[in-house]
Amino acid sequence: MTDEFRDLDPKNFCFDLFHSIGDRAMLLSVGDFSSGRFNTMTVSWGLMGVIWGAPAAEVVVRPQRYSREFLEETDSFTLSLLPEAVHDKIAFCGAHSGREGDKFASAGLTPMRSEQVDAPAVAEAEMVFECKIQYVDHFRPRSFHDRSVIRKWYPERDFHLRFLGRIVRIAERVR
Repeated sequence: MTDEFRDLDPKNFCFDLFHSIGDRAMLLSVGDFSSGRFNTMTVSWGLMGVIWGAPAAEVVVRPQRYSREFLEETDSFTLSLLPEAVHDKIAFCGAHSGREGDKFASAGLTPMRSEQVDAPAVAEAEMVFECKIQYVDHFRPRSFHDRSVIRKWYPERDFHLRFLGRIVRIAERVR
């Protein structure tokens, strides 16, 4: 990343998770920056915490999403938290597929090289989480204790795939 970002120590990191993921949403970026083959998408569901002794982030992606292909082919992803003032760009990334062309350019966003992973980050971000994929699974119908979740969120039975990544770097824009 550029010199405009500084590293944050996960042990001293404080973050408004519910607002940032649930209300504001983030951009999940996947692929390989060096090759120029990558994509981004809006995520407003996910988890962060500690597992296997390390800080981690889990993102969920529907099987039909273009970004899923990148996640299954590569070993990393980034999560970029953008300023609330550019909510229209985040909304664009949630409503358009990267199969239709360069989503970064179409949304007016700039892909940026990450420091610890191959996946790009978003240069306009306030904060970036660089993650190495450690585990992949999918939601299974038999595992839902509350069956109403299936009726409400999965009428097409297109259960999300879960990608758990070890957070290898947290970077914050220097203000």
